Amino acid sequence: MMIKGLMMRDWRVLRHQGFLLVFTAALTALYMASGMLQFGQCFAPLMLSLMVLRAVCDDLQSSHARALFTLPFTRGAYVWEKMLLGLGAPIALTAILGAVATLSGRQDVHVTLVLCAAMACGLALMAALFLPLTICFGERAIIAMPLAMAVLVLVVVCYGNVVGDRVFDAMVQAVEAWMRQVPPAMPYCAAAAITLVLALGSGALSAWLLRRQDL
Repeated sequence: MMIKGLMMRDWRVLRHQGFLLVFTAALTALYMASGMLQFGQCFAPLMLSLMVLRAVCDDLQSSHARALFTLPFTRGAYVWEKMLLGLGAPIALTAILGAVATLSGRQDVHVTLVLCAAMACGLALMAALFLPLTICFGERAIIAMPLAMAVLVLVVVCYGNVVGDRVFDAMVQAVEAWMRQVPPAMPYCAAAAITLVLALGSGALSAWLLRRQDL
């Protein structure tokens, strides 16, 4: 019941960000209609996850933060609802967009499954890192998030320019060879296990940190 009430509250908050939602949907449709199909499937889930983290920051930094936790839900329930919304909803959105791409004949079902597994791990890692940081550091963590992503992309691009494509091709071939040797379901089970461990670990840590916050 507490989780349901928190989700209804978050839905009302998201509706006030109508312009950002429409902008994200339009860009996603544009990417998927062009040659950037996989990027479009990743863009909207990432934006949704960032909006949830932004909502956490706004809740904890606002002047009503103390009053918020006098409502009939615990701080632990608040964290787990944000984890469910910030991780479960983007993963579901990735699967929906992948299904659309597959049913339209533009993407193989194997690519959709691999993309969903990779996005689940990536979103769980992002939540595991930035949800506790947002609770501890607020606005500074939100600012650091895109900067950290930009640095990561820059490092990958620079590394690729230095070593060339041969290393990346060898890594991809090694992963493909490994996937051919193991049972077909094992990579997806491994991705699910990694996602679950990261989500539970980050949720428990974030709930503990929020309980210690003096709002």
